[in-house]
Amino acid sequence: MRDVLLSSEDLSVAGQVPHKPSDYRPTELVVYLDQHVREVGPRVVVGQLPGDRTKLHLLPAEARQVAQALLDMADLADSGV
Repeated sequence: MRDVLLSSEDLSVAGQVPHKPSDYRPTELVVYLDQHVREVGPRVVVGQLPGDRTKLHLLPAEARQVAQALLDMADLADSGV
């Protein structure tokens, strides 16, 4: 699994009100492998986009991180691990 922090997205908030600075976390995009019983091999999955978005805006550095995460997961799927 690879997490990519999305610095241009709104922060995620957890915890009780009033919020402490530690309750605010960067939004993450998660890339991982998933394989169900009847599938012949694993699939690379990009986790749910922040909010209910249908597209994602990335800074160039974030785009490179997403690309590398996708390549890492594809390599892992091909290796049969």
